[in-house]
Amino acid sequence: MEPNYASAAHSAPNLVYFNSFDTQSPNSARLHRIVPLDMTKVSDPILKFWMYHEPSYGTSADSVQVQVSTNGGTAWVNAGSPVQRSTGSGWLEHSVNLSAYASQTSLLIGFLGISDYGMDVHLDDISLDPLCAPRSGGLVVGTLTNGDNGLPLSGVSIQNNLGEVFLSASVSDPLTGGSVYEAFSPAGSHVITATRSGYGTQMALVWLR
Repeated sequence: MEPNYASAAHSAPNLVYFNSFDTQSPNSARLHRIVPLDMTKVSDPILKFWMYHEPSYGTSADSVQVQVSTNGGTAWVNAGSPVQRSTGSGWLEHSVNLSAYASQTSLLIGFLGISDYGMDVHLDDISLDPLCAPRSGGLVVGTLTNGDNGLPLSGVSIQNNLGEVFLSASVSDPLTGGSVYEAFSPAGSHVITATRSGYGTQMALVWLR
């Protein structure tokens, strides 16, 4: 039985791997995201991933090649150089600059695992920066009531001064029974505006760290 050199994921509990141990050369398999990414809102995107390396079967060039597709997966183009399994030891982080595709509105990203009949190739913690970079701010939550009778008011359009629209959550306020409105708002001072046909406009100032 093949020894499991990557017995523990880089970030527990899951990882992905390509079977190279009992797959003949030059077989390959592609792992890719099926939902395309809109890259136009990202500047200098960097794809990052962790790969487990070990020197066994060093003459077997098992590797992973990052690829991209701009036509829904009909054709794939290599991005960056292939990463060899036997170069290095243990979990190592790798990155590929995808800024050349920053104008694409529908980009697929994939990993092509290439077998040279060596050892399995393990990947973990795949991310695209700064798409996944956290934003400073917080969740603004509230309810609206009718000023005349105090009853919950639904069907209200709520947005902040940046034009970001609040959504009506599927839960109800346990005190009033009305819909709860919530949305993420970036850090700083913002004006929240509520409007509804037949009613006046209501504004509130919020400040988030």
